[in-house]
Amino acid sequence: MAARIGVDEAQILQMANAFIDDGLARRFAAVMHHRQAGFVANAMSVWQVPEDRIDEVGYQMAGFAAVSHCYQRPTYPDWPYNLFGMLHARTKDECEVAAHAIEDQTGIHE
Repeated sequence: MAARIGVDEAQILQMANAFIDDGLARRFAAVMHHRQAGFVANAMSVWQVPEDRIDEVGYQMAGFAAVSHCYQRPTYPDWPYNLFGMLHARTKDECEVAAHAIEDQTGIHE
């Protein structure tokens, strides 16, 4: 990116930090086009996690390579699931393997 606009990497970082310092941006992050990278299977996993374990389980889930993001959501009488995780893999079976690995590591099976 630096070469494209005719500056060096240090200048890019200085500009990014200035945008953050000035309140023009909150963060900068890379965006991967997962389908172009071969990750064509996706699954939204939903979990019923005790409130006192939400942070712990969320951090564990976020540590899995297959998980791009996870977040807490409110529950409802007919929807008890409060932690959602987005899984990406090359196949549906790999998504299922990742979900089972999350179950095994966290002990959450609902």
